[in-house]
Amino acid sequence: KVWHVATAIPLRQHDELDHWQDALQHYPDDLQASLIEPIVRVWAEPHGYPQSPVNLWPLAQRNTRVALNARILREVERVLRIVFALNRRWEPDWKWLEPESKMLTSKPARLVERVNALVSTPDADESVRQCLQLIIETLALLPPEFDTELAHTRVREAFRPDAVL
Repeated sequence: KVWHVATAIPLRQHDELDHWQDALQHYPDDLQASLIEPIVRVWAEPHGYPQSPVNLWPLAQRNTRVALNARILREVERVLRIVFALNRRWEPDWKWLEPESKMLTSKPARLVERVNALVSTPDADESVRQCLQLIIETLALLPPEFDTELAHTRVREAFRPDAVL
């Protein structure tokens, strides 16, 4: 990952690492958009599409926690990708999420605590609701140049699975 290079602390002088770390001081505008826009498009897909967040509900209703947690983790990675791109920060190795998230100025409240709770909440339906809420709050952080209206609508609709399944 780029984050590893950008944050590496060398044991000895290494010109090539210095070069790359200098280059990685700037987070390109087009990179931010190229990371955020595809995720917003996925969340805006019609509910019949396989990656639609509404498809978390059948997994919760069957209480297939392994499959549900795998899908929730995919949504969490999307949330985190947006949050780090929004803050123009390189995505860390997720084991460093706690300390790295402290450097984010724009993020959902209690981000790390909530991410951890998503896969440890005993009630599968509650896990889905919390995941959808985290997505909605992440979309709300995006500036107007990102068209999030349809994604926001689709995720809000996913709170009522009976209305869209």
